[in-house]
Amino acid sequence: MHHALHRDARRKVLDKGRTTPMEVQGFSPDVAGWDPTWEHRFPELYGSDVRAAQRLPAVAGDPHGFPAQAGLFPCAGAPARIPSMAAVQIPWREVGSALALEATDWVAKGQPTLRDRQAPGALDALPPSKKAVAAQIAAFNAGKALVHPCETTDLSQRWQDLVQRTDPAGRDAPLRQIGT
Repeated sequence: MHHALHRDARRKVLDKGRTTPMEVQGFSPDVAGWDPTWEHRFPELYGSDVRAAQRLPAVAGDPHGFPAQAGLFPCAGAPARIPSMAAVQIPWREVGSALALEATDWVAKGQPTLRDRQAPGALDALPPSKKAVAAQIAAFNAGKALVHPCETTDLSQRWQDLVQRTDPAGRDAPLRQIGT
């Protein structure tokens, strides 16, 4: 569904052109683990392509699109968080998938729902930090946060290898493998 998104328009309108694209969550060219091929592979894998997005629900087994939900709550330091979710809802609707937006409270509902693994099909927009790659990986890729369970045994092993390394140069390869 990444293909349905209009990233350039979002950056221009919501972010007033002040943001930098992030091809892989938590990574940027100036931090350890960056793979320069990500910039070149991103457009094909995730770039805007409405026709591809229209085909994907059928490929995934639901030709009529699929439902998803997102909680709307303010986030300190990320004022565009709520409008960002609306910016996902509109193009998804255009390709046949429904994203329900619900005003909610992060502490009262968001955290307990995620903690209890009661949020299948939930989408969230969390502000990334390019200064804390390991924390981003922990939260988004390695299952070390409330939000995401670890995706594979291989990924979990790569994470364990990473956290045992103290030499910054020795962390580059494991970070890149996790990002890929």
